[in-house]
Amino acid sequence: MSSLDTTLVAGRYDAYKRATERFLKWLRSAVPRVKIPPVESMVDAAREFAARGEPAPASIIKDLEKCIAVRTAVHELYTAHAVVESASDRGHGYFIQVLGCVRRLLRTTEPTPSQPRAVSVEPDAPDANSFAALTVDDAGGVEESKDGAAELPAEPRGAATVDIMGESESFAAMCFLLDVEAAQKEVVAAWAAFRDGRSTILEATALTNALVRHVDALAAGLALAHPAIVTVENAIAAASLRVEESTA
Repeated sequence: MSSLDTTLVAGRYDAYKRATERFLKWLRSAVPRVKIPPVESMVDAAREFAARGEPAPASIIKDLEKCIAVRTAVHELYTAHAVVESASDRGHGYFIQVLGCVRRLLRTTEPTPSQPRAVSVEPDAPDANSFAALTVDDAGGVEESKDGAAELPAEPRGAATVDIMGESESFAAMCFLLDVEAAQKEVVAAWAAFRDGRSTILEATALTNALVRHVDALAAGLALAHPAIVTVENAIAAASLRVEESTA
């Protein structure tokens, strides 16, 4: 199972929003002088905090890495079959670069981020995953100056402004489709294990039923947040449309 095929109990959409809320609350509190948004101001705030020589809390780093992981997975789906990169895609890619730059600045006292690092998720955390730990590789697009400081690349011309909190139907729908895909892989793996004699039919059935209920709950939550998305078909349509995101 790939590192990003992680079925978070809360679902990627809810997990992303909660992690983003926690991270922004901490960053705004740590550097109240800097006003966020725009997204670039997160880099200014992170650079000012890093200049104090203080390490960021480990839980905040985990939240930031979770944001990057979800955003990156969604962006990869957005662009996988695109013939021409849209303004929304350029804006999304640039936002991931901003988050990567912030992460580099806030990890100055930790091992170099060029080395993939596994992030363990506590089993009692509100959005913990019972299947696997979330692994986040180094975010692409972060440049280093000669003195080793993270520098933000220039914003692509014509890039659409991205909603930091990910409130758009398109983003929410894509997160849901990633959750469904991850659940499906877990079901396939469970029955393969049964066929190979590595588990029992009761274990495979129990996991399948649990994942069906999990996906149903995610679908209900998605429909509650975005009433226009009431079926999987609606979710696919919303994800495909890639509605332009507005500023948070």
